[in-house]
Amino acid sequence: MTITEVTSQLTDAERFGHILAVQRAAYLRDGAPSLAARRGDLRRFKAALIARRSAIEEAISADFGNRSRHETAMMELGGVVQGVDYLQHHLRRFMRPAGRHTAWPMRLGTNRIEYQPLGVVGVISPWNYPVNLSLMPVVTAIAAGNRVMLKPSKFTPATNAVLASMLGELFPQEQVTIVSGDGAAFSTLPFDHLVFTGSTEVGRAVMKAASENLVPVTLELGGKSPTIVAKGHVTDRAVSDIVFGKLLSGGQTCIAPDYALVHESEVDTFIDSYDRLVKTAYPDGPNSKDYTSIVNDKQYAILTDLIEDARSHGARIIEVGHRPGEAADRPHTLAPTVVLGVTDDMRIAHEEIFGPILPV
Repeated sequence: MTITEVTSQLTDAERFGHILAVQRAAYLRDGAPSLAARRGDLRRFKAALIARRSAIEEAISADFGNRSRHETAMMELGGVVQGVDYLQHHLRRFMRPAGRHTAWPMRLGTNRIEYQPLGVVGVISPWNYPVNLSLMPVVTAIAAGNRVMLKPSKFTPATNAVLASMLGELFPQEQVTIVSGDGAAFSTLPFDHLVFTGSTEVGRAVMKAASENLVPVTLELGGKSPTIVAKGHVTDRAVSDIVFGKLLSGGQTCIAPDYALVHESEVDTFIDSYDRLVKTAYPDGPNSKDYTSIVNDKQYAILTDLIEDARSHGARIIEVGHRPGEAADRPHTLAPTVVLGVTDDMRIAHEEIFGPILPV
């Protein structure tokens, strides 16, 4: 009987707990996999991912409403393939025992560190890069010899289906399993390590839940990433880099430029350059096939609320690029927007923006 058959009638917490127990028992039974086994898993993983390139590009675009295939190829697939290649190249060295100096009173013995798997690793991944931020923790855990349970975001169901099909063909469920359901219940499980990528607010809840079982946690959280443009450096190269970083995936990137700090004497020059270079990057405006939509209506509403809050507190809102009004023709699509006159009483000054809105 498979894990799926056993857990079909259980609550999420019971289902997750059963899968964890099965994976942990398998780990204790089989022990750490060999270098050859890990390299074989990584090799098959890379081949399977590349073979599904078109399916992944289509699935992510369906989940977002529209997502540039080039962005998906570069930031999702390319990132994971590069990561797998790095692990393959360095894996023997990562696994090699490392000698340690022995103090002279203890010279009768020797010391070394033996690198061993932890056991079962849980991964909670976000919606903004549903392949890269799901699979890189998974392949890293596999390379380290662990079993993995992956809980992706519910906001990307089409992508999750492709990942589930791929992982199901590559690995037995007792080695790698993708699950859906209650994320809060997932974070309470007694994993040997838990990886979470997402917002600071949810990260606090995940770490608190994990602490009840003393589970070590790796958190990759969002925040406010400033871009400082020094006086005299409002150049096409600098502004083009900001356009790329801010509008990549519709601004839904945790390390995107959140806001720009520009000398007051060069603000107008900066905005003119930003507008011109946005037009160059997206010649068809918000309806460009390479301009990514906001993932869903909820996230779109969060962004428009930030704009309206800033406007109500006196900010100047400027839509840039070609025909920004056409954003309304595509569901939950927001035109590239610049916000001037931001003050501390505006929400946009404090909350992570996560969209194509650039306070200057």
